[in-house]
Amino acid sequence: MKEALHSLRRYWKSVDAIGNERRLRYYVGSKRSLSMSDFLIFDSYPIISFLREEKGFQTVEDILKAAIESRTHLVISPINWGEVYYIVFRTVGEIRAKQALRWMDIIGFQLLSVTSQRVLHAARIKARFPVSYADAFAIAAAQELDCPVVTGDPEFRRVEQAGVVRLMWVGG
Repeated sequence: MKEALHSLRRYWKSVDAIGNERRLRYYVGSKRSLSMSDFLIFDSYPIISFLREEKGFQTVEDILKAAIESRTHLVISPINWGEVYYIVFRTVGEIRAKQALRWMDIIGFQLLSVTSQRVLHAARIKARFPVSYADAFAIAAAQELDCPVVTGDPEFRRVEQAGVVRLMWVGG
């Protein structure tokens, strides 16, 4: 598993990532099944932290290892997924942004569809708490799936303290 995640970092850092991608797809694919029962909702924060090897990235790596081994669904809202794309695009360019989305696909992140009910649920959270709209989608998804949000974003703390969501904290 450690080798697979190091392959992730090499994939992210290398220009020619085809060999690493094949090894990673084989490894992750061999650990996944359709009978997964647990979920983790990801905010953009831990993904960006991992890709940039910023504070908390080792915790994110440990969470990803455990999730792949235990066949846990890694879920992200399309809004948070888009956040990853634009943040990476803005900081290191479009090629890297596309690689980041590819990395998420290889790992097995699943996009939660956006329905009118989910939009309204997120809007109600945004109306009640000082969080970004993207964060409100992550919180709404976590409530719907009865699972924690993986984040290091301090905006989530107040929502957690109100008992609205559980967090798996990766920040400092």
